[in-house]
Amino acid sequence: KNRFENYRQKALYYFNLARINIYNGKTNESIPYLKNVLELYYKNEYFPLLARIGTKNIPELNNYLEDVKKKIALLNALLGLVQMDLDMYREAITSFSTAVSMNGKSDYINDISLYNSLAYCYQELGDYKKSEASLKLADKEYKRKKRKLSEIFSFSFWDKFWGMALPDSARVIGEGRFPGEIPLDFENLVTRGVRIANYTEKHEFDEVANQIEDRSKFIRDQKLDRTLIGDKILNNRLNELGFNAFSKGNYYEATKIYTEEYEELKKKGKLKEAFQSYIKSDISLYSHIEQNAE
Repeated sequence: KNRFENYRQKALYYFNLARINIYNGKTNESIPYLKNVLELYYKNEYFPLLARIGTKNIPELNNYLEDVKKKIALLNALLGLVQMDLDMYREAITSFSTAVSMNGKSDYINDISLYNSLAYCYQELGDYKKSEASLKLADKEYKRKKRKLSEIFSFSFWDKFWGMALPDSARVIGEGRFPGEIPLDFENLVTRGVRIANYTEKHEFDEVANQIEDRSKFIRDQKLDRTLIGDKILNNRLNELGFNAFSKGNYYEATKIYTEEYEELKKKGKLKEAFQSYIKSDISLYSHIEQNAE
C-alpha cells in the first residue's frame, strides 16, 4: 500500500530527508532526494501545466505555472549549492543555470547569488571567460536592483531614519536590514572577490591590484567599513597587495607594501601580526637583492 496520499506528501518526505542529510553533513546523500523532489514536480506539475497552456493565454494557469517555476528554481539552487560543496562543478552549473531560467523575472531568488555561484564554478573549472561573463551578469543585476531601490525612496532619508531608529552596531548597513535578506552591497563584494581570484589565477597582476583598490574604495563609499566583513577586507588590503607584488616578481614594491603594513599594525598594537609583516618585508627585500645581484 502506498503510504503517501499524493505526490506532494511524497515530495515533502524526500525534501525533509535531503534537509536532514544536509544538516548532518551528509551532503552527498541529499542529492538523490533533491532529484526525486524535482522529478515529482516536473512530472506532476510543470510538464502537465505546459501541455494545458500550450499557446493559449490563461491567466490562472500562467500564475500557477509561475509558482511551480519558483519551487523548481529554489530546489535547483539548493541542489547546485550541494553539488558545488562536493566539487561537482559541472553538475552545479547545470543546476544553477536551470535555477536562473526558472527564476525568470520573478526575483524569487536573488539572481546575483546564482550568477556569483556560476562564476565560481566556472573559475574552478578554469573557464575564466565564462566566469567573467557570469560576473558581468551579476554586476548588471546589482546595478538594476540598486537603481530600482533608489527609485522607491531616498537613500539619504532612509539612512537618517534608521540612524535615529537603530545604531549601526544593532543593524546591518544597507537595504537588507531584516531577517532572510542579504544586502545587495555584500552580494557585490562576493562578485568582486571572485573577479580578483580570476585575475590572480590568470597572473594578471596589474589588474589584481586595480581590483583590490577598487573594492576598497567601494567598501568605503558604501560605508561597509563599519561592518565586520568590510573592516576585515580593508585590514587585509596591504597583505593582498604585497603578495600580488611579490607574485609578480616586483620584490622592491612588495617590500614597501609590507613595511607599510608593519607600521600600521604596530600602531594598532597588533604586534604578532606586525612581526609577520616584518618577516615578509625582509623576505621581499632579500629577493630583490638576489634579483639584482651581479
